[in-house]
Amino acid sequence: MKLLLALLVALPLALAFEPSPFLTLSFNADGSNLSLRVMEDTAYYAPSFKPLPQGQSDYSWWLIDAGGRTFAAEVAYPNVLNWVPFSPEIRQVDIYRGNQRLLSLPISFCDNDRQCEPCSGERCVLLENALTCADCASGAADDYCDLRPDGVCDPDCQGAESDCADCRTCLTRTTTLNRTLCGKDLRGEICPPDIMCSEEGGFVPRPFQYADDSGAKCCVQGHCLIPPKERCRALGGNPCALGEEVCLGKVLFAEEMTDCCQAPCQPFSPYYHIPRAEEPDAEPQQKHSLPWPIIAEVLLLVGIAAFALRRRR
Repeated sequence: MKLLLALLVALPLALAFEPSPFLTLSFNADGSNLSLRVMEDTAYYAPSFKPLPQGQSDYSWWLIDAGGRTFAAEVAYPNVLNWVPFSPEIRQVDIYRGNQRLLSLPISFCDNDRQCEPCSGERCVLLENALTCADCASGAADDYCDLRPDGVCDPDCQGAESDCADCRTCLTRTTTLNRTLCGKDLRGEICPPDIMCSEEGGFVPRPFQYADDSGAKCCVQGHCLIPPKERCRALGGNPCALGEEVCLGKVLFAEEMTDCCQAPCQPFSPYYHIPRAEEPDAEPQQKHSLPWPIIAEVLLLVGIAAFALRRRR
């Protein structure tokens, strides 16, 4: 019985979500603006873990240890966030395009000098934060939101940490696992509560999983569908509600009881006549005229009559 109770107590702990550290990379196509960071896949950084492109890439990044041995080589994509599991043994990062090495960057994550030395931006060679180095205390200003329950409001969390007295979302390291899984593991897209998950440009909702209790959705087979009114305004149009308003100009698109009108919407009236463009393939109307044989016969009779009148004279 005691063993059973112990298992029941230990099971939730075993199933509890424990964030994992990742080394992330972003760079431009020419190898410039290289940025490396170490972060955990907590709820705070979940929006950063967006799905990687599915197509092929000419780029790759190679992780090399202190002995010059390559222990990881991954496909890389420019202008997006790439990630691999973090290892403190990494001492060098090489970026390749095909067989050409664009750059080689030595890197360290802790120098144990009792000074917290964070770095963010292009080509940082020392990346210290509370996740990688004891030089940085939990909750320190180290360019990393650690979400640790230490009673310190981490300034890098922008007020989102549960230790912050005025927090709104009040995140912890184990908050909203599904939100993290959405982008990183399920390769989905997180839609806000008021945005439908649907096939892009379609009407039928696609399957989704809720990302957290806020009502956000993890769209795993489609895209976040922008409401027609917002999409219409983005196109420079005016959304007209069907049955209440009428579009007297060109309709850019019609969706969900909304006409996206290029002209201002007018209050609906049954007396409005909406002009419609002529069909491009419509044949031009033919003018009614008498057939040529009848015209010829009439002219012939008139000529005979005129000739007969002359002879009588």
